Amino acid sequence: MKRSSLSYLISAGALLAALAPVASHAQAAWDGQIRFTGSVSDTTCSVNGGQGSASNITDVRLGNVDPNAATKALAVGANIGSKQTFKISLSNCSLLTPLPTNPASGTAQTETRGAAIEFDQGSANINGATGNLMVTGFQPAKGIEIGIWNAGNGKTNKLDLRGTMSPSDVQTLQLRFSNDSAVTQILAGDLTFEAGYVRASGPLESGNAGSQIAYKVSYR
Repeated sequence: MKRSSLSYLISAGALLAALAPVASHAQAAWDGQIRFTGSVSDTTCSVNGGQGSASNITDVRLGNVDPNAATKALAVGANIGSKQTFKISLSNCSLLTPLPTNPASGTAQTETRGAAIEFDQGSANINGATGNLMVTGFQPAKGIEIGIWNAGNGKTNKLDLRGTMSPSDVQTLQLRFSNDSAVTQILAGDLTFEAGYVRASGPLESGNAGSQIAYKVSYR
């Protein structure tokens, strides 16, 4: 079985012309929130310290980019500026049907589960040609998109948000549950990612450069 914890990753940033007095990030009320709702699984964890609460908020602030001549000259797909690290933290993980607490000799059990992030492939914010997030909101910048990379659990590849990645490129956090005192349980951990701007086709023009995408935390 797998648990689907619907959430929203919202990135904020701006593409600023030199000396232009433009706000550094979008001012929408939802800016930077991650919302968690619902679950269907034999496994459960607290996500970023919460259990299905809209009070779970993470800001992914990508900062400002100066659309100077050098930036405008970058090839389509090139990284712009530095990446920002963000993580989805799982804790207090448990099986909904606990293992027996006092197993008979020779009958101790160990169960493993993998936790992974599934981004919403159907999001209208995904560029179907590149697999990056298009920037949205009031007066969005042009010529720029947002890319997301794995940055933990042995994975460092760029994500294709259209969902065309090989399963071997999916970052998975391994959890371990056991009633054997000789086995070390793993009941918490992080799924770590990086986000950064990527040069898109067309002219590079100033504007707000935030976006958002839903995802599921799935346990398998």
